[in-house]
Amino acid sequence: MTAGTQTLTAGRPAGGTWLAYWEPENAAFWAKQGSRLAWRTLAATTLNLTMAFIVWFMVSALVVALPAVGFRLTTGQLFWLAAMPGLAGGTLRLAHMFLTPMFGTRHVVTFASLSLLVPAIGWFYAVQDPATPYWVLLVLAFLAGLGGGNFSSFMPSTSLFFPKRLQGTALAIQAGIGNFGVSVVQFLTPWVIGFALVGGTLMGESQTMTKGALVRQVWLHNAAAVYIPFIVLFSLAAWLALRSVPVKANVREQMDIFGSRHTWAMTSLYIMTFGAFSGLAGTFPLLIKQCYGPLPGAPDPLAYAFLGPFIGSLLRVVAGPLSDKLGGAKVTQSPLGKGHFIVIDARSRVIEAKSIAAAEM
Repeated sequence: MTAGTQTLTAGRPAGGTWLAYWEPENAAFWAKQGSRLAWRTLAATTLNLTMAFIVWFMVSALVVALPAVGFRLTTGQLFWLAAMPGLAGGTLRLAHMFLTPMFGTRHVVTFASLSLLVPAIGWFYAVQDPATPYWVLLVLAFLAGLGGGNFSSFMPSTSLFFPKRLQGTALAIQAGIGNFGVSVVQFLTPWVIGFALVGGTLMGESQTMTKGALVRQVWLHNAAAVYIPFIVLFSLAAWLALRSVPVKANVREQMDIFGSRHTWAMTSLYIMTFGAFSGLAGTFPLLIKQCYGPLPGAPDPLAYAFLGPFIGSLLRVVAGPLSDKLGGAKVTQSPLGKGHFIVIDARSRVIEAKSIAAAEM
């Protein structure tokens, strides 16, 4: 078996879900059939990853509006609701990292995407009743973290399909476009809650939103309802379009990664980069509301909060091809001159620091 080749594990029949073999490093195989399936896989998983990010950050767009429609929540409770999807997503990623080698790309992407219906439908009903208990909202916020967990199985799954020379590009496209889901939900929510989606009250009564002297009718549940058909559609597309690379590993075999120093080095970088990105993106709308909301002419929190995730998503798309061309290690830590260095992690977040001289690196 050549490098980069995966052959079917005993007990797994070829056809249907599992590919008989996969060798993306073989130029002839890649040109004849590998490239087509790999890019199709990237398209299907990216659509579903975008939806995962939308659901993951849906709560960040909802919490700023809850007090205005009658929910009696303290500032601390609002921030816990905003933080819970991030806490859940990080925890669920630890479980997701084991799934692809055990169940395959097709099953993991399809059923993980379908699981997003639970928080989407839950929030659709919860926001229509200001008497919904806080603990229910907290549980639904945790369930929104299902979208965050998906990242940890979707991305490694996609990398299996591409030769090493294209893995940075493929993952950057997937992560970058997927991250646009954060901007989509924060940008779209103020608009979509402004009208009835389907035939008057068919999907629920409107709510009265009060902001100072301004009173208007809104349909806050639209912020969740609008994504439900897309979750179903993208999940169906995943089942029809995806296949699974024939690799196999149980949980015990995958635990070896925790003994690698590279795991912990990249984890520390990832906390500072994507951890900061996701944490700030999730709480930024609420921070704007709490800091500036009482002031005259205060901005709509969601009018500006989407810009940070939007820029971060663009940087991911750009940095992937750069890593393929220059090498991941060089891009991860590239000197910019004395007193500066730039850090770009494997998922293409950028940090500039000034504490280490380039001559000392």
